Amino acid sequence: MITVTFCISLRINFLSVFFERIINSLDFTPNKMDIYYNEFSTPKFFIKYNPKLLQLLSLAEVDGGITSFNLYDNKYSNENVTPFFRAKILDTTFSNNQVICILEWVSYPTLYFTPNIHFLSSYLCDEAKIVFLFAYDQFDVRYKSEKTNYIKSLLSPQLRWGKLVMVKSMPFIAAPVMFFGKEYFSIIPKEILLKVPNSQEFIIKNQDIVAIKLFGLYENPNLHRDSQKRYWKTTSLSLRIKKYQENVFSEDAITQYKKRYKKMKEGNVKKRNKS
Repeated sequence: MITVTFCISLRINFLSVFFERIINSLDFTPNKMDIYYNEFSTPKFFIKYNPKLLQLLSLAEVDGGITSFNLYDNKYSNENVTPFFRAKILDTTFSNNQVICILEWVSYPTLYFTPNIHFLSSYLCDEAKIVFLFAYDQFDVRYKSEKTNYIKSLLSPQLRWGKLVMVKSMPFIAAPVMFFGKEYFSIIPKEILLKVPNSQEFIIKNQDIVAIKLFGLYENPNLHRDSQKRYWKTTSLSLRIKKYQENVFSEDAITQYKKRYKKMKEGNVKKRNKS
């Protein structure tokens, strides 16, 4: 199952415009959707698609709006996996009037577009800046585990270089195709990324971007474990993951969570008093 994960920084006033453009460019007509609110509210699964979805997107962490959604076509079911699309607003603190969003296209066996410079040029602008883009086979490790013990396959020195490590909503992976923007360079510096074989630096819509192609998106990843290993080693990715985890789960992050919860409760009290 081919997946493209696209992390982007959007200006608030461009949020609905950008999402509408993305949804209109999908290769299917949305029929069902899942919707998620902030971490204190109950999500709704597989309900009828609402064309007014973009008007319901969250404009604050505590306003009760939608912060994440999945879109499916009318043929999708647990037994029949068809192309679908995910979107999530990660950061709604509105620092500098921006939000960080992750978009994810999932398709089998191929995508309807090519994740390349042309694709980025279609969506990047002053109001939309890339953080990263990863394109990879979601079933990479699972394919191999059909013939071997699943746990053993995860621990295999060869296969582990293709693994996906998630820290909250941030993926870490040696994907076949990768793009990194300026806002990612605080995680892995640009000069380190450019040491990876087959890396190139581009300027797209006035944005400084590093592109890395370890191998073809539809090639057998088992033939390219050495390239993935080289990426992990060159970027010291295990150490980068550990450092990112420490930042995400720091005391400051917990304090922020408590502040959001307190603010949400205060907002609910004000709403009840008005009613």
